[in-house]
Amino acid sequence: MSNRKKILFVLPTLNMGGAEKVTVNIANSLDSNIYNVIVLSLSSEFKALEGYINSDIKLEYLNIKRVRYSIFFLFWKIAKIKPDIVFSSLLRTNIVLLLIKLYYSRFKLVIREPSMPSAFIKNKIISKKTLYLIKFLYPFADKIIAQSEYMRLDISKTYNIKLDKIKYLSNFLDKKKILANTNSQKNPFYRYKTSINFVYVGRLSDEKNPLFLAEVFKEVVKINNKFNLFFIGTGVLEGELIDFIYKNNLENNIHTLGFKLNPHPYIKYADGLLLPSKWEGMPNVVLESFFLKTIVIATNSTPVLSDMIDSGVNGFLVNNFNPKEYVKYILNYSCLLNEFKIIDNINYNIFFKKYLA
Repeated sequence: MSNRKKILFVLPTLNMGGAEKVTVNIANSLDSNIYNVIVLSLSSEFKALEGYINSDIKLEYLNIKRVRYSIFFLFWKIAKIKPDIVFSSLLRTNIVLLLIKLYYSRFKLVIREPSMPSAFIKNKIISKKTLYLIKFLYPFADKIIAQSEYMRLDISKTYNIKLDKIKYLSNFLDKKKILANTNSQKNPFYRYKTSINFVYVGRLSDEKNPLFLAEVFKEVVKINNKFNLFFIGTGVLEGELIDFIYKNNLENNIHTLGFKLNPHPYIKYADGLLLPSKWEGMPNVVLESFFLKTIVIATNSTPVLSDMIDSGVNGFLVNNFNPKEYVKYILNYSCLLNEFKIIDNINYNIFFKKYLA
């Protein structure tokens, strides 16, 4: 056991975000006989994912609210733990860890890119200063993980990084937990058995485009008021979304459920999942939906969706954010064949052993 490689997973919080959830899934998937796994959350403010972490994984908090203030504390923690590998999955923690690695290089650093870099720049999510910093720092990573081949090429082109440093590894699904989360729960739509029920699962933020979806569903309800939409998630647009629902008398058809620690029963028992995002990296919720054999109707916001969604079979792709097309696809959801491909997981035990031993 003393020969186990020590892997430190660093997250800003244990909030129920996509990148955070994938990181925990990867940590959980590692063989404890081979790896000594530690999860370090910079903040203890949000702990939604705490219960998802395997009991044999050591969990620690730095109690730092902002990533920018964590560099010296994180440096000290890494020097104390002496990990063989450090893994990070969000832009700000990636940058901080790369700065640390410039001065303390006794660990191998794997960073996972959370989204398409070109989309971040196009939508002004990162400043010119941050972009310069990324282009300077990212080459110091030992390996960069892209969630799709499209993202791998995008990272290389946008950040001017050699392709051989970037590895495409799809998101890891914790299938056992998903099945446990669904098999132990009843149909949450039991009061809406005579309705057609769609779900949205994600942050209520601009890039996820929930207000566009509410506008679309308003038109769906005008045509067929048996359709219901359930928003699962919280975010800065929650108040605006609720205002829209009540101003348009849609409270009987559009429902905001807030944050759900276990959204999987809603996905499983829904007639479909709706993804209206302006941009995505690798939408984990789509993988979860297909694993649970639930169709997806999404905006064609990232090239990888055209590989995941077989239009007319397991979902539909809406082009150019066309609201009329989205309305048509929702109303015609029953035309789909509901056939789903088997989702295979990447073995991260092999990845760490092969590339970082």
